[in-house]
Amino acid sequence: MNFSNLNIELIEEQIRLYETNIQGLRARVNNLSESGEDTHLEVLSDQVRDFHVYLPIIMAMGNKDLKAKHWEIYQKKVHPRFSSMNFITNEIVFLNALEHKDLIIEVSQKATGESTIYNQITNIHRKWEELQFNVAEVEEGGSSFKLSQIEEVI
Repeated sequence: MNFSNLNIELIEEQIRLYETNIQGLRARVNNLSESGEDTHLEVLSDQVRDFHVYLPIIMAMGNKDLKAKHWEIYQKKVHPRFSSMNFITNEIVFLNALEHKDLIIEVSQKATGESTIYNQITNIHRKWEELQFNVAEVEEGGSSFKLSQIEEVI
């Protein structure tokens, strides 16, 4: 699985749907069962709850702004297997990602910040490239110029 291809919003929506359905099923089981419990429903509920704990990590690792340098940080500080963006979700448990949740989220947030800054600089650069200045020679044959129209600059 490549985490950058994950649709995090869809995953969150599905988890909420599972949780809502489980609550509805619990109410129905309470009405039908003498004990009011269903072991299969409780197992499903526990699995959804367990997965929900890992969702912030999955979201952070699914950040489209993560670059190779960020994955190298994960590799050095979390586990060498984090050297690749491709691995199965179950490996998150195996690699003790929950212990490093704060670091994983922090690196992801930094990647987003870096990407935002890069995009802003790129936009500024593009705007300055498009901008043309009208200049006038200060003295004839000289190498000094002055801006003749500064409305666009201001």
